[in-house]
Amino acid sequence: MTPDLGQGGCAALEDGVVLARCLGDAILGGGGGGAESERIEAGLREYARIRRWRSAELIGTAYAVGFMQESSNALRSSL
Repeated sequence: MTPDLGQGGCAALEDGVVLARCLGDAILGGGGGGAESERIEAGLREYARIRRWRSAELIGTAYAVGFMQESSNALRSSL
């Protein structure tokens, strides 16, 4: 992720919270039985599913903002 939005730290905190919730649900919630390693894998898959689009949104927006900031002002001056 480029630093153009200043969201790296915030995204890391979000990642930590979501990861802890997903693993906590997988380990403590149990649900569906299975070996602990299978439940952990399921928790990690859920984490990836949840965070995928949020991360893509942040990366895409940061790229667009960085592109505009680094442009020769042709786009900004024509608006």
